[in-house]
Amino acid sequence: MRTLRSTLLALAVAILAGTLGTGTAIADTVVIDAVDSPAPAFAPPNVSIHTGDTVRFEFDAATTTHTVTSTSANWSVNETKDPNSAPISRTFDTAGTYTFVCSVHTGMSGSITVADAPANTLSKVLVFSKTAGFRHDSIPQGIAAIQALGTANGFTVDATEDAAQFTDANLAQYDVVVFLSTTGDVLNDAQQTAFEVVRPGIACQEVDRAARKVITDAGYGEQFIHRTGHGIGLTTHEPPYMVEGEQQPLEPGMCFSIEPGIYLAGRFGVRIEDIVTVTEDGGRRFNDTPREIQIVA
Repeated sequence: MRTLRSTLLALAVAILAGTLGTGTAIADTVVIDAVDSPAPAFAPPNVSIHTGDTVRFEFDAATTTHTVTSTSANWSVNETKDPNSAPISRTFDTAGTYTFVCSVHTGMSGSITVADAPANTLSKVLVFSKTAGFRHDSIPQGIAAIQALGTANGFTVDATEDAAQFTDANLAQYDVVVFLSTTGDVLNDAQQTAFEVVRPGIACQEVDRAARKVITDAGYGEQFIHRTGHGIGLTTHEPPYMVEGEQQPLEPGMCFSIEPGIYLAGRFGVRIEDIVTVTEDGGRRFNDTPREIQIVA
């Protein structure tokens, strides 16, 4: 385990060093959902990205047929999608404003504003290193290594254990956020807590509440931006949903996902997912994947 931790530390520093040497910005993917409640709409309707980024239109929250139809001359798309259909993905390499509508639903429209990608130079880095329980000595060693890298390459490094630092306003000043942790506590705890409330008779929303409370208490509530899970049966995504407001009680034999996530906009996200079934007195996982980070050479 000590070798793994040392390798993870070296990997974090290597990735940061690699960021310094590349002239290409890391591409991002932005999701636009087609939704029908309370009214047909793209959510969000308007997004801003950089050249090289991808926009993915998803339909797993839709209950009726939709189209994505371009209305500006600078691109061409006209695809019809039923609920739970495969996403539509487009990567944008040219700056401009790209508009679109759903031709089925009047007033359902949106836009994608694409700006040239900024030069990938570092000036300020945030190192977050909050851990629960045992704090391995590789954590302060990692902070020192990244600070030394900053001194050598002309960027500043702020180190914190305060999850309250993760607001949009504060994160906007940083080019890179580095997580140093040997546990992955928050998501593991959120997923396990949600699993432990599974039993016949409880409302689906209680599964969401259990996971969301752990993530919110850790300071990442605003970065958990989707439902905790969805039903699995004849299709990949179907009711009931593990989300606030879903009063459907769990019954033995129901199958659904538990997949809490934390996402830092424009940077990265992490999600842990299991498929579970409701038993007569609790829940059972269909998969038992190890939680430890695995490094494959």
